[in-house]
Amino acid sequence: SHAGIAKLHLGNFHEVSTLSQDFMNQYQGQEKYNIYWDQTEEVKLTTLDQLIQQFGIPSFCKIDVEGYESEVLKGLTQPLPCLSFEYNSKLRYKTLECLDILSKFDGLQFNFSQYETMKLSFASWQSYQDLYNFISNLSNKILTGDVYVRKYKD
Repeated sequence: SHAGIAKLHLGNFHEVSTLSQDFMNQYQGQEKYNIYWDQTEEVKLTTLDQLIQQFGIPSFCKIDVEGYESEVLKGLTQPLPCLSFEYNSKLRYKTLECLDILSKFDGLQFNFSQYETMKLSFASWQSYQDLYNFISNLSNKILTGDVYVRKYKD
């Protein structure tokens, strides 16, 4: 949401390194995977708006930040042509927060894909409210996935 310096918590599995304390709280101490974060590294933060200013508007932006998605989206003041961000059942409220943040932009449509199915859940793109309701009522058996967002074109 802002430029600066932050502590990145380095996970024993690199793909779970995160800036999100909520993410760590949900995943530490699992029986199936012994995930832990025992090191930190200071990293430079930038915003999506700053990246757009530097590189231009991307055709597609994938946000993959282990529970920090809403903070990233708070640093965006214009809609992008297409973007995706991760859904995590343990952090469902974060996905709903992301949808709320994006609802400030007119003309967006939404879809969902369950983890690694490579298939959209809906044949037609959904409104903010329809996808919000879908995520709110999604079975806890769906552990992860991706929310896709696109600007509607006439």
